Amino acid sequence: MRTSRFVAAVVACTLTGAAQAQFFNIDVGLATQPSPSSAFGAASGQTGHWNFFAGNTPVGVPVALTDITGAATGVTLSRITNAGSPSALWFNNTTNSGDFAALMNDGSQVGTIVQGGWHEYTFSGLANGTYQLWTYAARPQGGTSYAEVDVFGSTSPVQILNGGNNNNTFTFGGTHAIHRVIVTDGTFTLRVTAGQNIGLSTYVNGFQLVPTPGAAAMLACVALVGARRRR
Repeated sequence: MRTSRFVAAVVACTLTGAAQAQFFNIDVGLATQPSPSSAFGAASGQTGHWNFFAGNTPVGVPVALTDITGAATGVTLSRITNAGSPSALWFNNTTNSGDFAALMNDGSQVGTIVQGGWHEYTFSGLANGTYQLWTYAARPQGGTSYAEVDVFGSTSPVQILNGGNNNNTFTFGGTHAIHRVIVTDGTFTLRVTAGQNIGLSTYVNGFQLVPTPGAAAMLACVALVGARRRR
């Protein structure tokens, strides 16, 4: 009897952590261009449905997100800027192909205020927990660029991306940044800033939000196993 209760408790503990997990892939760019297929995991390896967030989505308008299974959620993504109305660009970068090109050959333009302009993206309605955020921010044209990615409240530092969007290759610090984010009130905001004195705009190509195991759920399971062993 005790064994069956123990197994049931462990299963309940595990399912609680799984039920709270929210996984998202988001393609930012031009509406006339395709989003990646669900088989594409990008740099994080997280396959599944890709949401589309238009590069010219009006400032402050929330876009509803579906998770990687395609199921509706209460999570939204919205954006504000400090440098006029946002716009999108696509470039036929022939060094990229397939799903990589679908993600990286278009994006939302971040620029001016003498190429120091910024976009802020806010996720709302999230389950609380710890996540890894993958931010893709490289010029569709390829080559050197400058994007400063700052996730407010993150335990990870501001990260500077230098481009490198070529030949179907993801590079940390080139095509994307990775931040650890602890969500406590269902929301967080990140800012992507174009490089000052560089003379080029930067672009936001997309995001992946990947939950890490919930600390509270993991500790509860560890405590449960430990209590069982002591008996």
